[in-house]
Amino acid sequence: MGEHRIQLSDVAVRYDNGCEALRGVSLEFTPGEKVCLVGENGAGKSTIFSLLVGLVKPSSGTYLFDGSKVSGSKMLKTVRKEIGLVFQEPEVQLVANTVFDEVSYGAINLGYSDDEVAHRVMGALEKTGTSPLAQQAVHRLSGGQKKRVTISDVLVCDPSFVLMDEPNASLDPERVSEVLGIADTLAENGVGVIVSTHDVDFALEFANRIIILSKGRVCFDGEPHDAFRNRELLRSAGLREPFVVEFARRYAEEVLGYEDDTISACDIDGLLEWIVKTR
Repeated sequence: MGEHRIQLSDVAVRYDNGCEALRGVSLEFTPGEKVCLVGENGAGKSTIFSLLVGLVKPSSGTYLFDGSKVSGSKMLKTVRKEIGLVFQEPEVQLVANTVFDEVSYGAINLGYSDDEVAHRVMGALEKTGTSPLAQQAVHRLSGGQKKRVTISDVLVCDPSFVLMDEPNASLDPERVSEVLGIADTLAENGVGVIVSTHDVDFALEFANRIIILSKGRVCFDGEPHDAFRNRELLRSAGLREPFVVEFARRYAEEVLGYEDDTISACDIDGLLEWIVKTR
């Protein structure tokens, strides 16, 4: 797995119905990052994912992967090996009868030998804690197990980036923690994890970089605390404050007696640090 880089420069995507899904988007992603694309429905999150895996093309602007323009079948094959997409609903992604057969598809399509396919499948399943389920029928899996198997689906190709569309959807808190743990481990091992979500609490807990989208444009790209303590930014993007940020602000106002317009960024950060240490 090389040190690949994704670069979008002034990208716009316009669909045939006239909808301009992305407008002047310039972003760069590197392996090892934990990024959340945050925005309300229709903000452009899904279109960015579709663009990155080659399902849609830029109407204007440039998409580079590892310094090369993404166009043509050879480049698309490279991109789809190096960038894996985990769908929001596992049922959309799961097609085989058994877990082993399901996860083997990607390795088979890359032309590996039977022995290498088996090695890669079991390695991918071990990374998500699903190796004991290898011979299990897919339709018998729980929702959380299906989610982890879909992550194995993309890990079998040893990607540089994993895209996760609303990974906490329809999962209970324990299963969400499992997915977070897998994503954290991937990032620690140099895989770029890019998550699409409208859940600001999840984003604050997981990411070290937040990209806020609104109406197809990037309106913020930076540190999570800088994003989530800016109420005007959140309002304009149709988002709410994360619970811990709202709690810290209310504590400052109602317990410490701060006026809303005198609460500094330092005050909020200090309270957040205290909350994290004591929760």
